[in-house]
Amino acid sequence: MELLATQSAQVETPALEEARAVTAEQILGRKKSKSKANSGDEKYEYSVKWHNFSAESVQWVPREILVEMGHLRMVQREDEKQAAAHGLVARPLTQPQVEEHLAGFGLDSNLASHTRIGILSGGQKVKVVLGAAMWLSPHILILDEPTNYLDRDSLGALAAGLKEFGGGVIVISHNREFCHAVCDERWVMNAGRLSREGQVSKMDVALEGKAMVDEYTDEFGNVHKLKKKQPQTEKELKKMKRQKELARKRGDVFIEDEDEWWDKLQEEVAKPVLSEPATSS
Repeated sequence: MELLATQSAQVETPALEEARAVTAEQILGRKKSKSKANSGDEKYEYSVKWHNFSAESVQWVPREILVEMGHLRMVQREDEKQAAAHGLVARPLTQPQVEEHLAGFGLDSNLASHTRIGILSGGQKVKVVLGAAMWLSPHILILDEPTNYLDRDSLGALAAGLKEFGGGVIVISHNREFCHAVCDERWVMNAGRLSREGQVSKMDVALEGKAMVDEYTDEFGNVHKLKKKQPQTEKELKKMKRQKELARKRGDVFIEDEDEWWDKLQEEVAKPVLSEPATSS
């Protein structure tokens, strides 16, 4: 009888463990851990709300445990949010800085500091949104119908600014004239059919290591050193691959890494297009 009871317990254990398993629903914050990694770097813990649990059950979980659970992407999103909040591009959020920034988009100091957004005109609101999008000096700018409410002079200034912008630009617009002025390559949807016009002829520019920012100044004037990301070892890459497979088996919403997504996209583009057979009348 004892043997049967032991065997029954061994059979039930995986089911019980699966029933008690928890899944992170949302990361609410991050703090430094009291202990440090073997390399001496700072370790972080994350405030996690679990799926199907109340807000009172929030727990602080070390980063390595969340990564092992398959929540690497969620952890990375929180790290990015924390980095932006700490002003890694040395842009102090002060009134003079904001006024100077918005002046470049045609908004004077009175509109920038002493006027509520709700009473601005449609064109002025668009300028505020464009200024906010450019505040952190992004590498890629995605604009959805940016020409709405802008007068002809403002449209010309926006087109000229986008041409001089050193990063990538993606525009969704019904304004053909604006798209032709700004975009080298265009994907046109007409009557349910998608066609391609033009082609990007600009070469990618390699960034030298010495040109990368290695320190930043926060809003209090403190200078912080940025730690360079080390390339992953073969062992780390295999571990990450296993984590992705486990996340997919659990049915989690999983976003591919940028490099992996780009490789798959290139494979799809390289596939030959099968033309439809001609029909005789």
